[in-house]
Amino acid sequence: DEWCSLPSKESIQEEDNAMLLVGYKDEQISIPASNCLRLWDKAQIEPYSCRKGVTYYVLCPQNLANAAINFFQDLSSVYEACHLGRHCPQTNYPEYPQGLVYVNHAPTPAPGATPSPSASNWQEALHDHREAYREACYRLGQHLVLWMQQYNENMSTVIYVIDPFTHTGDLGVSIVRCLADLLSAQNKSSRRSTVLQIVPAAELFLLEEGQAETLRELSFSVFTKIRRLSFSPSPITPHPLSAPSTPQRDDAIHLYEPAFVLANPPRLISAKKENVLHCCYRISDDLNYIACCITDARGELLENRLFPNGPLPVSFDYILKFCLHAISWTDKFEWTLIVAKMGVFVQSEVQAWESVLLSPSSPL
Repeated sequence: DEWCSLPSKESIQEEDNAMLLVGYKDEQISIPASNCLRLWDKAQIEPYSCRKGVTYYVLCPQNLANAAINFFQDLSSVYEACHLGRHCPQTNYPEYPQGLVYVNHAPTPAPGATPSPSASNWQEALHDHREAYREACYRLGQHLVLWMQQYNENMSTVIYVIDPFTHTGDLGVSIVRCLADLLSAQNKSSRRSTVLQIVPAAELFLLEEGQAETLRELSFSVFTKIRRLSFSPSPITPHPLSAPSTPQRDDAIHLYEPAFVLANPPRLISAKKENVLHCCYRISDDLNYIACCITDARGELLENRLFPNGPLPVSFDYILKFCLHAISWTDKFEWTLIVAKMGVFVQSEVQAWESVLLSPSSPL
């Protein structure tokens, strides 16, 4: 395929420094985006949305327990200093001291360990770690099912996972699969209030200056992942491509609530209205999937999906319906849709988009 021609310099417009809308003493104010996060706690800035309370567990190799306890105590301090809400370990159960769920039955390498070409047992070590994490996830999953049945706290549950490997994604993928199995054992409401966050073990041992930035970024990452439940009284027929969090009759909407949004979103010459939906997608390296993310002009909406990759018109039709389904949950009726790709558009993609958008069966 030939690459599409790139825009000329005349069509590239430089935007002014962004201003963010945040909270401050129960009001909303606009502040420059530069150094916003770094000065957040010092300036007593509050999130644009409501605060979010967190109770957490940590899946951790036992020989890293002391470092993990200190790290997450510091994380709680930073999270609360940034006025994001409460952040505390689950301490009601003696088998999980300070919220720690020990990963046993496998020796843990030093943080940042890398595979040695001469280590013939490296794959065996990875297998042992996968099994150890799978067993720990199973124990935690059983515990969470019982805990959710007994208590109905108004706090989200965050599961932090300490990954002792830095330079191999093999264990990381296995951890994600284990956690997916863990969530599948919970009921729908519990899954919605559970957040997963992987933390490289090397971050537990960063020097004070580097760790301060890491803790701040991690705090905002967790805050952003947590979504509030809102209930819709009207009957809704979910789209077949929708994720399990899609609301149904008398069911909950999984609302995205960011810590800040753009105060003055850029105006697009081609857009008659300010309601602009940005859609960006990327085809996976193995060509099996298309990852898609959508947001509005201010950043008040954020959704993402992973679709199986097939014939381009079919895949792009999935993306279009996903965008329209997200729009249907807003109270705005006229939108401008902007589609972008991470990478370069090739001619076949442009033609596929044209066939989808101009098709007689197009929902536009």
